[in-house]
Amino acid sequence: MAALVARIPEVRNWQSSSGLADVPDFNSMMRMSPEKGSTIGAVRVNLTDKKSRERSSIVIAAELRKALTAVSAKWPGSTIQVLEDPPGPPLKGTIYAELYAKDPELLRWLAERVEKEFRATYDMAEVTNTEKADRPQIALSIDREKAIRAGVLPALAAHELKALTDGSVIGYAHTEGERLGEPIRVEIAKGEAFDPAFLSGVTVPGFAGVRVPLSEIVATTSRSEPREIDKKDGVMTAAVGGELASTTPTYAVLDLDRRLAGIELPGGGTLSTGNLTWSDERPDLTKSPAVLLWQGEMRMMLDSYRDLAKSLMLSVGAIFLILVAYYRSFGLAMIALSAVPLCFIGIFPGHWLMNVQFSASSLVGVTAISGVVVRSSLLIIDFVIDYLKAGLPLKDALIDAGAVRLRPILLTTLAILLGSVILIPDPSSEALPSPSSSAPSPLP
Repeated sequence: MAALVARIPEVRNWQSSSGLADVPDFNSMMRMSPEKGSTIGAVRVNLTDKKSRERSSIVIAAELRKALTAVSAKWPGSTIQVLEDPPGPPLKGTIYAELYAKDPELLRWLAERVEKEFRATYDMAEVTNTEKADRPQIALSIDREKAIRAGVLPALAAHELKALTDGSVIGYAHTEGERLGEPIRVEIAKGEAFDPAFLSGVTVPGFAGVRVPLSEIVATTSRSEPREIDKKDGVMTAAVGGELASTTPTYAVLDLDRRLAGIELPGGGTLSTGNLTWSDERPDLTKSPAVLLWQGEMRMMLDSYRDLAKSLMLSVGAIFLILVAYYRSFGLAMIALSAVPLCFIGIFPGHWLMNVQFSASSLVGVTAISGVVVRSSLLIIDFVIDYLKAGLPLKDALIDAGAVRLRPILLTTLAILLGSVILIPDPSSEALPSPSSSAPSPLP
């Protein structure tokens, strides 16, 4: 991976690590930073300044993700993720499904089934599964009957076996000038798996003075090491995450929820899905043996939309009450607020023209635009009232007020537009690359 990354022209420097704890930043903390000795590695990349390169980091990441597909294919079962430092709150995954069950075997089956459905989803580039895999383990125990027949004390044989597998301190080395000695420890070299054949080369003394190989009195049993099971709120849980190459997660989550909701479970019952409403849900295993709750970007988006919708309604409601108190008329207040729905006319075509996704930042802009159009309405209403007091008919007052306020309204709108242009290059509103992009790639 590092050799492939080093060939990207925009890469300034990189650093690789394998089996070590990752840098504790937003990404690693949310993605469960690996501890020493884990099976996770990382290649951290710094790009050149965005002002000195033509391609954005999103485009580079998309092309790198395609190139790394061939690398991951050489090692079946491996997963390579391409992650960027998030411009906003960190997430465990763009598409993230938390699975809950009372039975660990049911939880494993469900995680494998959900992972399979993730991989069958359109535009899914990476899939991760937090369910721990079984690891082989060799259990060693002293056969007391064989040990006694060979004239070996079982306790002595157990002590030698423990020293062989766990290592033992055979002495201390005293450095000149140091008060405490450094222990001299004999153990199997790190990185080498324990081989039961080692037992034939280690002997223990018997009653008759004959040394007996450990292999003759030790019983070996192959089994699976007990795997770690994650829990959340006291319930066994696993998670399946996914990253999309170029599309938004909304349609992918809705499609996955349609395919996964109500699937038959091995022990009976059906899978219950949820957490796609305005409020965050908790797993309820009283109605179903297993529950799937959607998290990730979809949950964050719903929470953001809910909070911003509340703020928009509160702001519009406060403006309405102020207008009623000022004009002493519900009708004039409603006329002023009738311009708020009109601000949506240009929002969606504007997003389409700029190839920008509608996001929480867009809702912030909607709230700001609502204030602008209401302010323009109030000025027109004030001018109309003044013209009516001057004796003009209502029609002429409306035409004259609109003509007088047209230029200030256009100038105000243009100032807001030009002031917002600086937000377009920001990562939070940057457009994703098109799946059919024909931009040349420097990667093999």
